[in-house]
Amino acid sequence: MNLNPSLIAIFMAVLCLSFLQGCTTTPTPAPTSSPKPSAVPSITITPSQSETPSDCDKIQGKADKDICYSDIAEDRQDPALCEKIQGTGLRKNDCYARVAYKKQDPSICEKIPDQAYVDSISTKQECYLHIIEEQYDLSLCDKIPRGIQDSCYHYFAISKLDPLLCEKIQGQSSKDHCYIVVGLGKQDLSACDKIQDQEVKNRCYGIVARDSSFCDKIQEQPGKDGCYYYVAIAKQKQDPSLCEKIQDQDERDNCYATIAGGKQDPALCEKIQDQSDENFCYYSTMAMVKQDLSICDKIQDQEGKVYCYSAVAAAKQDLSICGKIQNPSYKEECYSDVAKAKQDLSICDKIQDQGTKDTCYSDVAQAKQDPSICDKIQYQMYKDYCYHDVAIAKQDPLICDKIQDREKKDSCYARAS
Repeated sequence: MNLNPSLIAIFMAVLCLSFLQGCTTTPTPAPTSSPKPSAVPSITITPSQSETPSDCDKIQGKADKDICYSDIAEDRQDPALCEKIQGTGLRKNDCYARVAYKKQDPSICEKIPDQAYVDSISTKQECYLHIIEEQYDLSLCDKIPRGIQDSCYHYFAISKLDPLLCEKIQGQSSKDHCYIVVGLGKQDLSACDKIQDQEVKNRCYGIVARDSSFCDKIQEQPGKDGCYYYVAIAKQKQDPSLCEKIQDQDERDNCYATIAGGKQDPALCEKIQDQSDENFCYYSTMAMVKQDLSICDKIQDQEGKVYCYSAVAAAKQDLSICGKIQNPSYKEECYSDVAKAKQDLSICDKIQDQGTKDTCYSDVAQAKQDPSICDKIQYQMYKDYCYHDVAIAKQDPLICDKIQDREKKDSCYARAS
């Protein structure tokens, strides 16, 4: 059973608050140029039934050998094969998690060390919760380690919008957070009544009721700012005047940017104080939505403006827009982006810089899944990347035979078989 998408959105939005202590998601600045060439993608493949661990032993590259063991372990649902992985503990832990999920056996998650984390997220906890989500069995919460039970009850309380399940959570902060999310999902203030701390209760009332008067009662500034932010961006309000009440500049800027996107009003981007965030607001919330070049012109940073032109050109598949770019290198990268979008090889031929031209050929080859286009590439490294990526996209290991670099060829065989 899957969560309702709107509920997931609510959960993720509130989760980022770290219990509503004034969290802001800072936009990532747009890259200033196209990468060359793209990094090897992380793709999970399903090995053929004839492949054995001995086939992995023949692979020279250590990383690709580990990938091979991991893929076969998952395919055979055999966690013992994960022990053959010699690389980082991260890859071995990922192998256990994949096998556990494939086998739907939470006991395998126990093989993952308690101290294993990726981006501040417990790998073991994620392992258990993925299986619980798939089986959607509340009784599993009682069968997993006590340290993870709160997360399990939290998940079911939110997915079922059941405040009674919040009561099973031991940690007070997590329990109060649960009441807020359930109250928001049900639009039911009675969930807020169960919260003991008055400051937190006011945040809950403000967010659930979309009523900033409750935010006014909050004493600590981070909590007050977070309350104003979520009331301001609520779809029923979309009220930028509430952003003005936010003291933290980053959170206030993010408030304006979020509402600018919701209302598609570029004038709100002008209220953002941080220049890079203002540029990002114009690009991400306006130019790409409306495909409007005049909005790109509002971007002060020249590289950001160029990136905006290039992105709109690719979205509209309009090569003439690249003519607005003065820098020859950026203009050719714009050509490459449009060529990929249109899958038009002739546009690559307009590019003078050989590296950019080779990248263009590679991008079009991947888009069309045509390895013959890779033959036009001059630089061997780019050519190998091209064959590698097309082989994976087509799941055709015969294309890997064209690769000269030994490690790249091993990686190709491991991922395209």
